[in-house]
Amino acid sequence: LVVLVCEGQEYTVIEEQARFPSGYFAFPEIPAGSMFDTNDDYAEAAGRELKEELGLDVAKTDLVDMTQLVYGDRWRGVFPSPGLCDEYLRIFLYKKNVTREFLDEFRGKAAGLEEENERIVSKVILLDDLVSEAPDGKTLSALALYKYLKERDKLNI
Repeated sequence: LVVLVCEGQEYTVIEEQARFPSGYFAFPEIPAGSMFDTNDDYAEAAGRELKEELGLDVAKTDLVDMTQLVYGDRWRGVFPSPGLCDEYLRIFLYKKNVTREFLDEFRGKAAGLEEENERIVSKVILLDDLVSEAPDGKTLSALALYKYLKERDKLNI
Protein backbone atom coordinates (compact mmCIF):
# COMPACT_ATOMS: atom_id res chain seq x y z
CA LEU A 1 0.00 0.00 0.00
CA VAL A 2 1.49 3.29 -1.09
CA VAL A 3 0.33 6.28 0.96
CA LEU A 4 1.52 9.65 -0.27
CA VAL A 5 0.74 12.61 1.96
CA CYS A 6 0.39 15.87 0.05
CA GLU A 7 -0.80 19.13 1.57
CA GLY A 8 -2.28 17.28 4.54
CA GLN A 9 -4.26 14.76 2.44
CA GLU A 10 -3.52 11.05 2.14
CA TYR A 11 -3.45 9.70 -1.41
CA THR A 12 -2.69 6.29 -2.78
CA VAL A 13 -1.56 5.00 -6.14
CA ILE A 14 -3.44 2.11 -7.63
CA GLU A 15 -2.80 0.47 -10.93
CA GLU A 16 -5.11 -0.76 -13.61
CA GLN A 17 -4.17 -3.81 -15.63
CA ALA A 18 -5.80 -6.72 -17.38
CA ARG A 19 -6.91 -9.49 -15.04
CA PHE A 20 -8.33 -11.96 -17.51
CA PRO A 21 -9.83 -14.45 -15.02
CA SER A 22 -11.93 -11.60 -13.59
CA GLY A 23 -13.16 -10.61 -17.04
CA TYR A 24 -11.78 -7.07 -16.69
CA PHE A 25 -9.11 -5.45 -18.83
CA ALA A 26 -8.55 -2.52 -16.45
CA PHE A 27 -8.81 -4.03 -12.99
CA PRO A 28 -7.86 -1.60 -10.18
CA GLU A 29 -5.56 -2.86 -7.44
CA ILE A 30 -2.49 -1.99 -5.40
CA PRO A 31 0.92 -3.09 -6.72
CA ALA A 32 1.67 -6.71 -5.89
CA GLY A 33 3.69 -9.63 -7.07
CA SER A 34 4.82 -13.15 -6.48
CA MET A 35 7.91 -14.58 -4.85
CA PHE A 36 7.48 -17.82 -6.77
CA ASP A 37 10.71 -17.71 -8.77
CA THR A 38 12.90 -15.46 -6.60
CA ASN A 39 15.18 -15.68 -3.62
CA ASP A 40 13.97 -12.30 -2.34
CA ASP A 41 12.70 -11.81 1.16
CA TYR A 42 9.24 -10.28 1.52
CA ALA A 43 10.44 -6.67 1.73
CA GLU A 44 12.79 -7.08 -1.26
CA ALA A 45 9.92 -8.52 -3.30
CA ALA A 46 7.63 -5.63 -2.31
CA GLY A 47 10.29 -3.10 -3.26
CA ARG A 48 10.91 -4.85 -6.59
CA GLU A 49 7.22 -4.73 -7.44
CA LEU A 50 6.96 -1.03 -6.60
CA LYS A 51 9.87 -0.39 -8.96
CA GLU A 52 8.50 -2.58 -11.78
CA GLU A 53 4.88 -1.51 -11.56
CA LEU A 54 5.06 2.14 -10.48
CA GLY A 55 8.65 3.12 -11.21
CA LEU A 56 8.99 3.94 -7.51
CA ASP A 57 12.45 3.26 -6.10
CA VAL A 58 11.99 2.27 -2.44
CA ALA A 59 14.58 0.87 -0.05
CA LYS A 60 13.32 -2.17 1.84
CA THR A 61 14.07 -0.33 5.07
CA ASP A 62 11.40 2.23 4.08
CA LEU A 63 8.71 -0.45 3.95
CA VAL A 64 6.57 -1.41 6.93
CA ASP A 65 5.39 -5.03 7.11
CA MET A 66 1.86 -4.40 8.32
CA THR A 67 1.11 -8.13 8.57
CA GLN A 68 4.02 -8.54 10.99
CA LEU A 69 2.87 -5.56 13.06
CA VAL A 70 -0.68 -6.87 13.34
CA TYR A 71 -0.14 -10.64 13.60
CA GLY A 72 3.46 -11.09 14.70
CA ASP A 73 4.44 -14.74 14.24
CA ARG A 74 0.89 -15.99 14.86
CA TRP A 75 0.00 -16.00 11.14
CA ARG A 76 2.20 -16.02 8.02
CA GLY A 77 0.05 -13.30 6.48
CA VAL A 78 -3.44 -12.60 5.20
CA PHE A 79 -5.12 -15.62 3.61
CA PRO A 80 -7.42 -14.53 0.75
CA SER A 81 -9.08 -17.90 0.21
CA PRO A 82 -7.96 -20.51 2.80
CA GLY A 83 -10.63 -22.99 1.77
CA LEU A 84 -9.33 -23.05 -1.78
CA CYS A 85 -5.55 -22.61 -1.69
CA ASP A 86 -2.50 -22.10 0.52
CA GLU A 87 -1.74 -18.61 -0.77
CA TYR A 88 -1.04 -15.93 1.81
CA LEU A 89 -0.14 -12.27 1.46
CA ARG A 90 2.44 -10.19 3.25
CA ILE A 91 1.21 -6.63 3.06
CA PHE A 92 3.64 -3.72 3.18
CA LEU A 93 3.18 0.00 3.58
CA TYR A 94 5.22 2.74 1.99
CA LYS A 95 4.27 6.15 3.34
CA LYS A 96 5.92 9.41 2.38
CA ASN A 97 5.27 13.15 2.46
CA VAL A 98 5.43 14.44 -1.11
CA THR A 99 4.97 17.54 -3.20
CA ARG A 100 2.07 18.03 -5.62
CA GLU A 101 4.56 17.62 -8.50
CA PHE A 102 5.75 14.25 -7.18
CA LEU A 103 2.17 13.07 -6.79
CA ASP A 104 1.23 14.20 -10.30
CA GLU A 105 4.03 12.07 -11.79
CA PHE A 106 1.90 8.98 -11.08
CA ARG A 107 -1.28 10.15 -12.80
CA GLY A 108 -1.73 7.96 -15.88
CA LYS A 109 1.86 6.70 -15.76
CA ALA A 110 2.46 3.59 -17.89
CA ALA A 111 4.65 0.82 -16.45
CA GLY A 112 5.08 -2.93 -16.21
CA LEU A 113 7.50 -5.50 -17.52
CA GLU A 114 7.29 -6.01 -21.25
CA GLU A 115 8.68 -9.56 -20.99
CA GLU A 116 5.76 -10.42 -18.68
CA ASN A 117 3.26 -8.69 -20.99
CA GLU A 118 2.33 -6.25 -18.24
CA ARG A 119 0.45 -3.14 -19.35
CA ILE A 120 -0.06 -1.13 -16.21
CA VAL A 121 -1.48 2.36 -15.89
CA SER A 122 -1.32 4.09 -12.52
CA LYS A 123 -4.04 6.19 -10.99
CA VAL A 124 -3.82 8.56 -8.02
CA ILE A 125 -6.83 8.68 -5.71
CA LEU A 126 -7.63 9.86 -2.23
CA LEU A 127 -6.96 7.06 0.24
CA ASP A 128 -10.49 7.50 1.60
CA ASP A 129 -11.86 6.58 -1.86
CA LEU A 130 -9.95 3.31 -2.11
CA VAL A 131 -12.85 1.13 -0.96
CA SER A 132 -15.13 2.39 -3.74
CA GLU A 133 -12.40 2.38 -6.41
CA ALA A 134 -10.88 -1.10 -6.04
CA PRO A 135 -12.86 -4.30 -5.34
CA ASP A 136 -9.63 -6.28 -4.98
CA GLY A 137 -9.20 -8.41 -1.85
CA LYS A 138 -5.52 -7.62 -1.23
CA THR A 139 -6.22 -3.92 -1.67
CA LEU A 140 -9.06 -3.96 0.83
CA SER A 141 -6.97 -6.04 3.25
CA ALA A 142 -4.12 -3.53 2.99
CA LEU A 143 -6.47 -0.66 3.72
CA ALA A 144 -7.98 -2.48 6.72
CA LEU A 145 -4.53 -3.21 8.19
CA TYR A 146 -3.42 0.40 7.63
CA LYS A 147 -6.51 1.85 9.31
CA TYR A 148 -6.22 -0.63 12.20
CA LEU A 149 -2.59 0.27 12.84
CA LYS A 150 -3.13 3.99 12.37
CA GLU A 151 -6.10 4.12 14.76
CA ARG A 152 -3.99 2.38 17.41
CA ASP A 153 -0.99 4.64 16.77
CA LYS A 154 1.24 1.67 15.90
CA LEU A 155 2.81 3.17 12.80
CA ASN A 156 5.94 5.06 13.73
CA ILE A 157 6.29 6.78 10.38
